[in-house]
Amino acid sequence: MEKDDFEKNLDNLIQLIEIVLSRNRSSLSIDDLILLKSVRDSLKELKSISNISDRKKVLSNLLPQIIKTFFKVSVFEVLRKYIKVFYD
Repeated sequence: MEKDDFEKNLDNLIQLIEIVLSRNRSSLSIDDLILLKSVRDSLKELKSISNISDRKKVLSNLLPQIIKTFFKVSVFEVLRKYIKVFYD
């Protein structure tokens, strides 16, 4: 994946999480919101790292957190709703 694509995908994912956090607080639990905020912050950190090796290290630590968060049914349903709006 080219760096530009990687940056764009990170930006899109961060933007999606921020939309969900700003618009959909009532349908997510406090734990879900904390997980989403943590993923968003980690993605922003990942984006700020320019060294590919360092990015891989951060990403390897971040992936379990992303999976844990995005595969929660409550979070997945909200994200799916916004992905449909965001990309249609």
